Amino acid sequence: VISLWSWQLAKARRRAHRAQETYAAASEGSLDAFCVFRTVRDARARVDDFEIEATNSKAEGIFGMTSEELHGKRLCTLLPHYRKNGIFDDMAEVVHTGQAREGEWQASAVAAVGRWL
Repeated sequence: VISLWSWQLAKARRRAHRAQETYAAASEGSLDAFCVFRTVRDARARVDDFEIEATNSKAEGIFGMTSEELHGKRLCTLLPHYRKNGIFDDMAEVVHTGQAREGEWQASAVAAVGRWL
């Protein structure tokens, strides 16, 4: 029984490793910049902000920071105007509904290099 569990665990780890490699290759091969965010909630469980978990190199270029520097940073600290221009609300709506949304926003922040988000 123990050897069967060990074999299954090793197989699951190999699958997870392959999935991570596939994600890394796809993210770096993308023409678009993107970030993976974690939802930050307030004491009442409302969406308060989004914390960067991972980025691709295109996102690093936009922010002018490495992936390590961006990891853990909050969206509204980096781009505070997102609370006013509707982008934060659009992202929070995805959290509430679970429905993916697609959109384009024109960048107006000095912190972002580039024009379209």
